[in-house]
Amino acid sequence: MKRIVLTLLMLAALGAAAQEPTKLIQRLDLSSQKYLMIHVGGEYASVAIYQDTEDYVAVRNPLWNDSSLTSQPLFELTQNDFLHTLWVGGNARAGAIEIHTKRNDLDIYSRLYNHVGVYAAKAHDTVRLRSIRVQTDDYSMVEIGSPLVAEDVQLIAEKHSTIYYHSYAAERYSENTKESGIIYGGMRNGESLAKRHGLFNYNTDGYKLLEYRYRPAQRLHLSLTAALLSAGSKPLSGFGWTENRYVEDYPYPEMKTTLGCYQLTVSYDIVCRKHFAFGLGLEYSYNRFKYQDPYVDFYYNRYEPDEFGRPDNNYLVPMEPPYGGGDSLQYWSSQLTAKYIAIPFGVTYYANQNHRKGFHVGLELVPSFGISDGKLRRRYSQWEEIEDGNITNGFVVNDYYPVTLYTMIDLRLSIGWGAWSFMVQGSPDSANWGFRTPSSVYPFRMGVKVSL
Repeated sequence: MKRIVLTLLMLAALGAAAQEPTKLIQRLDLSSQKYLMIHVGGEYASVAIYQDTEDYVAVRNPLWNDSSLTSQPLFELTQNDFLHTLWVGGNARAGAIEIHTKRNDLDIYSRLYNHVGVYAAKAHDTVRLRSIRVQTDDYSMVEIGSPLVAEDVQLIAEKHSTIYYHSYAAERYSENTKESGIIYGGMRNGESLAKRHGLFNYNTDGYKLLEYRYRPAQRLHLSLTAALLSAGSKPLSGFGWTENRYVEDYPYPEMKTTLGCYQLTVSYDIVCRKHFAFGLGLEYSYNRFKYQDPYVDFYYNRYEPDEFGRPDNNYLVPMEPPYGGGDSLQYWSSQLTAKYIAIPFGVTYYANQNHRKGFHVGLELVPSFGISDGKLRRRYSQWEEIEDGNITNGFVVNDYYPVTLYTMIDLRLSIGWGAWSFMVQGSPDSANWGFRTPSSVYPFRMGVKVSL
């Protein structure tokens, strides 16, 4: 009989132990505030913060029947200017405190002898946030127990406090300690930290973050562009002329489409936001225009001098070479070389907050100033070979003519992904290369840009 009674008492005790502790729930709106800080104070509190699909706070304690047994309020939501604060007070091991929220940003401050955990609502899930900031103080401990994916992670441990994390992946992160604070980590951006020297116990002074929200490296850009080059009769008209132009009896020389433009640019984003940047740069531009006509020269109308006594009309036209006869045109080639210093400035949209990655599109205004004079080069090259392939006779002439370069103002559109971009650059203003033309000439460039 005694054994039966003892068995029944043991079963009753096990049943009581298996009962879930009383859960007191308080509904709070934690997601409508623009800025919310969770402040854990008091002593010996166990606080679990869950990323959930609803907002509420709760307390579990097997000895409580209602919240009137607590000696102080466990939760209080206050507002100070634009900052809302959820105050959580520890009460001498008075049960486990839960905070459920659907916010995508967490700002947690814990001090004194409290333990705070950050978890997903379901086991083995990943916590996904826009940002998380954790600061511990005075022997407290915060544990990020679930895998974390966030854009911005900031961890600060002070005064013998500790921060643990299982693993996280972040575009921007910082981990700082002060006065014997400790940060323990498992995996960070896919890299195991278990064997890294000094990572599990290190101290630093001050609050300077390892990586800023917008790092200086993201503001500075170095790019190299290679582009096809020609000129058109209208702005952004494409490559080549739509029809021949004539100066009196002379057709104006048409240009070839060639890989003749190279640009080296250094720029800095003066205004830098998550998805937009306004930048100013310095650029060196080398341009080599080639003509379809083998020999081009200036046609002068010396009967109409300008106010300085110079020919008023000096047109660049295809002409007969000074020697060699008409059949020698096959040995001639003509090109115009122009070098500029440009100061491009414009705005760029970035789909990714890391401006080194993802889709981006930019529009720039590019004022260009000529470096010295341009050069019109006429080259004559003729060689004869004997039967065994050895060159016996050769004749080469390089004739250079200086051409004044004036200021140009171009528009440049670039569309790209990551480090690579496709660019189109045209001029809304006609270029004047030191001679008058029978019609307007608009340089046009289209090419590929790589940024470092």
